[in-house]
Amino acid sequence: MLNVFSIFLLLTSILSFLLGFLVLFKRSKKNTMTLAFLGLTFFTSLWALSYYLSISINNYDIAIFWAKMVTFNSIWIPIFLFNWVRLFLKDIGLRKVHFNDYVMYVSYFLGFFFSFFSFSKLMISSFEQKLFFSVWPNPGILYHFYFIFCYVELSFYTGIILLKYYKIARGYARNQIKYVSIGCIVALMGGISNFFLWYNILIPPYGIFFIPIYPVAFTYAMIKYRLMDIRLVISKSILYVILVSVVTFTFTVFTFLAGRIFAETSDFSGLLVTFIVSLVVVIGLDPLKRFLSKITDNIFYKGKIDYQEVLRKLSEIIAIEIDLNKLLINLSNTLSKLIKCENVDFLHLQDIAGIYRGVSDKNILITKNDNIFNYINDKREIIITEELERLSFESNNTYDLVGIVDRLKKMQIGLIAPVLAEGKITAFLIITKKLSGDIFSAQDVNLISVLTPQIANALEKAKLYGEIQKFNINLQDKVDQATKELKQVNIDLASRNKYLVALQKISSTITRTLDLSAVIEFIASSVRNELGFIGGVVNFVDEDGKYIYIGGMSADESVRNAVSVLKKDPREYKIFLKEKNNIAIKSIVTGEIQKSDKVYDFFVPAISELDANKIQESLKIKSGISVPIYSENRIIGSIDFFLEKTIDRIKKEDLDVMKALADQTGLVIRNLNLYRELSSKNMELKDANIHLKKLDQAKSEFLSIASHQLRTPLTGIKGYLSMIIEGDYGKVPDRLLKIIKEVFEAGDRMSRLVNVFLNVSRIESGRLKLDFSEVDIASVIDRCIKDLESNAKKKNIVLNFKDSRSDDKKDKKINADPDKLKDTILNLIDNAIKYTEKGSVVVELSNDKNNVIVKIKDTGIGLSDSEIDRLFSKFSRGDDSAKINTDGSGLGLYIARKIVEAHDGKIWVESEGKGKGSTFQFTLSFNKVNIEKE
Repeated sequence: MLNVFSIFLLLTSILSFLLGFLVLFKRSKKNTMTLAFLGLTFFTSLWALSYYLSISINNYDIAIFWAKMVTFNSIWIPIFLFNWVRLFLKDIGLRKVHFNDYVMYVSYFLGFFFSFFSFSKLMISSFEQKLFFSVWPNPGILYHFYFIFCYVELSFYTGIILLKYYKIARGYARNQIKYVSIGCIVALMGGISNFFLWYNILIPPYGIFFIPIYPVAFTYAMIKYRLMDIRLVISKSILYVILVSVVTFTFTVFTFLAGRIFAETSDFSGLLVTFIVSLVVVIGLDPLKRFLSKITDNIFYKGKIDYQEVLRKLSEIIAIEIDLNKLLINLSNTLSKLIKCENVDFLHLQDIAGIYRGVSDKNILITKNDNIFNYINDKREIIITEELERLSFESNNTYDLVGIVDRLKKMQIGLIAPVLAEGKITAFLIITKKLSGDIFSAQDVNLISVLTPQIANALEKAKLYGEIQKFNINLQDKVDQATKELKQVNIDLASRNKYLVALQKISSTITRTLDLSAVIEFIASSVRNELGFIGGVVNFVDEDGKYIYIGGMSADESVRNAVSVLKKDPREYKIFLKEKNNIAIKSIVTGEIQKSDKVYDFFVPAISELDANKIQESLKIKSGISVPIYSENRIIGSIDFFLEKTIDRIKKEDLDVMKALADQTGLVIRNLNLYRELSSKNMELKDANIHLKKLDQAKSEFLSIASHQLRTPLTGIKGYLSMIIEGDYGKVPDRLLKIIKEVFEAGDRMSRLVNVFLNVSRIESGRLKLDFSEVDIASVIDRCIKDLESNAKKKNIVLNFKDSRSDDKKDKKINADPDKLKDTILNLIDNAIKYTEKGSVVVELSNDKNNVIVKIKDTGIGLSDSEIDRLFSKFSRGDDSAKINTDGSGLGLYIARKIVEAHDGKIWVESEGKGKGSTFQFTLSFNKVNIEKE
């Protein structure tokens, strides 16, 4: 019995080792799942080998060592099995596969824990003989916990998750889980049978006989259902193992029998027999290989497909069939039979809307806006639904693969391949699923990859053929229709040309006159005289919008005779807008063209029906059209056209010309009204301008006279006050001296203000005169600083002058008016002092190649962007200026700008914002000013 157990243990070890070896070295994708499977097969192989050695070796101590190794290896088998199953279920792309990683961490932790004590008495307390096993271990106290966790709880949990996900799996994934479950159950049940003797249940471990089934089940799943992706390697390995075994067995048997038969014959006879046997083996090797290959294919590749034969038959259909529908149907039916699929169909692009519809099943369709189309158009490759489902679990997908997979499954599409022609998808080849339930193999994909370009060419050929057929069938009809249409076009063109010439003539005439009444009368007359209609009436809505009246009407002899039946001139009639039955009013209210075959409908209730019928009969009117007149997006009236043909014979060209004339009328009336309004406004503006010029002249003269008259007495007052202050009239008491100084300063401010107004008056009247001479600008700045030094000291402000000119420019003078230049600099420095509460005012003199530059930089209240834009305008001040200095006139900077510009210079200000100070600066050219400014 021990020999039988030994054989099965050794077989389990070898099979497990080979299976792990093949997966490790032949699997294309090396990942944690591969490592987990390798751990499972490795420890299973070592467990079986240790078990074999423990019952086969006669040395007691060595047998005990291997018995302990059995326990050590058995600890890791259920742990690696659980983690491999967990990773395997995730790898095959099942949705909603969620495992608590806590169980994985705990399993590995306990594995190391139990392994650490596996050689101690806590795990194995003693050894004794049980049944026919001379060395069998007894459990220690820790062994019970190991048994409960590893072989009860963890194995049970592994079985539960396999069963759970088997229920939700489909296709090849379901078959993979089925054979993995069989292998796991057989292996675990076989392993559990060993625990009977541990707990003194005297039942031999017969489960060992079934353990080799687990690698067989895994191998079958790998070959049949692409488990671990080494299908071809294993199947070919099995084929060659069987082939070598059969050849070896045959050669051995024949050699043994020949040796028995020719035992007493010569060596030559034995050699001859060996030669004959070898020759038979060599000759029969290839047929034997084909025979065995057929047997293994029937086992692992049931229903194998001859892809070369499939391609040959499909190529024949493509070469022979030229009708598009027949081609696609024949290809679908033939391909379905040859590759043994439930259904094959083509989704063909059938219209410009971008809809790919099934040829056999019209209910299956894909549009160009579909996510499926966008994905395949991007990838340009064959898509297998089950493989795409696996990709949908990756987090870096830019497409909604879950939605695409759901849609493909809903349409029962297992494989979809694009048929490309000139880089565009002209059709899709779709396959539901294989009748065998197998997945689509690499050979299937290769076949379709070779086939689709041929199908694309065939589709283009069939499409071209169909187009030629349709063209030949419809060519004559198209020629006849084109001839008929051409005749009609010529007639229409003649009519349209007539209308266009007439409209051009009307437009040319009405745009040359400015008399509104004459224009309206001409338009009404042109309806008959130029367009050839019986007559026309131009209606207008009154200014209050209550009624319409006739502004113009055709007025030749026949029209005048016809309307003579009326009691008064038609222009005197008024029709209120509330009269809804009037056709002209309907067109005005609705903004749409209105038609009627009765003249009465156009004038109801202004004239009687009897009179209207007489007019209609006299002029032979058969229909009338009322077209609204638009002017500036509002309706101002309508034009009534009366024709000698019935409504059903009125052409589009007639309506177009009527609408064009109505639009032209609205435009002309609008332009004439605008012209009248503009003329009236121009007259009003002309009068206002003359009046303003007189006022401005009077203001300037007043300012000039007032300034001159004020400056003379101010000069005398300042002179006498200065003499009193200096003591020319004797000593003045301190109390009076202070008051006199304040009066002097007030007079000085008033004198400067008078000068300001005088300068403004001169600037605006064009009488600003500059007396140019060579000026040392540094000296001018020095004098200005001395004049304003006392003002700066009163506010504790530092006033500095910095000459930064280059050495070659320091002695160079400029051509300027020294007094006006001094006024400008004084004004800028004085402003800087006034609007600086603390800090400093720095006057900097610098230069560039052509100009001298004066900067007055302060640490004052600063300026915003909006203030800078308007600061140099007349009467303009900063927003916060009045809070600091209430005496400002808002004219100083305006005058400064005018003076600098009169010197051909530039002046501007810069500031970083409120509270960050300002820098006023201006430039004057070194070049001589040749023209005196006045």
